[in-house]
Amino acid sequence: MEINELYKLILAVTIGGSIVTVSIYIAKLLAAVTDNIKDLRKTVQNVGVITDGLIENQKSLTAAVETISRIVKKAEGAVDSITNKIIKPLNTIFAMLGSVIALLKSLGLKGAKKKD
Repeated sequence: MEINELYKLILAVTIGGSIVTVSIYIAKLLAAVTDNIKDLRKTVQNVGVITDGLIENQKSLTAAVETISRIVKKAEGAVDSITNKIIKPLNTIFAMLGSVIALLKSLGLKGAKKKD
């Protein structure tokens, strides 16, 4: 065997080893990327589950707010009813009584006298 042939053999083995080494590193890199994609997929699934839970919570909160809104509207109607049926007539009566008292004072009457 000549030196040139020996150099060619060493060069071929070295290039072949380099190709194998690079292939192994590429395979490891692809395995790591695949694992990262699987983890990302699990994360996306968990985000989906969390989002579904938030949507359910939002629905229940919306229902609670609607219930409270109906209760407040009923209370508002009751207060309006009390105002219109009781307080406004009482105000009118007290205003009339105030006018009568002012009239009596202007006439010089201070009230009925007590009997002994």
